[in-house]
Amino acid sequence: METAPASRPTAARRHAGFPHHALIAVDGTPEGVRAARFAARLLTASGGRATVLAVVVLPPSLLDAVYEDGVAEALVTTVRDMTAASSAACRAAGVEATVDHRRVTTASIGHAIADVAADRGCDLIVVGSHPRRTLGSVVGGVVTAAHCPVLVVPEPPDEPRETRAAQPRPPG
Repeated sequence: METAPASRPTAARRHAGFPHHALIAVDGTPEGVRAARFAARLLTASGGRATVLAVVVLPPSLLDAVYEDGVAEALVTTVRDMTAASSAACRAAGVEATVDHRRVTTASIGHAIADVAADRGCDLIVVGSHPRRTLGSVVGGVVTAAHCPVLVVPEPPDEPRETRAAQPRPPG
């Protein structure tokens, strides 16, 4: 009979009250990666797993264009790039991480995140907060629509503002 490593709790040893399946919503920014690292620490302690999710807004007027001129392939590449660092952070911590994405035709990103979490049976949603924003519309939408707790990972208080401002942002 195989035994689980001591650092990774088995299903029977999971901690009550700790997340077992967290949805980590990312947007390709350093804030999303920071949220993934934080979630990975929680999930390592509980023996849980993660779903790393990117939501892409695609207005109805662009739906036809997506299937022409390689736009669909570019969209897949963008989503892959958005989720790569966050899923790698989870895996580096020993957390099983699957990647998912959703396309929405309206700006209801927060509701899409909450819906995926419910569909996947997640018991925690993790998002990163962006610098100089108190609670953005996406995070507010997640909090409003979520069926489970939402953990908002803030920017570190000791990180110099110049460093945050210099970090690259995805286009759009």
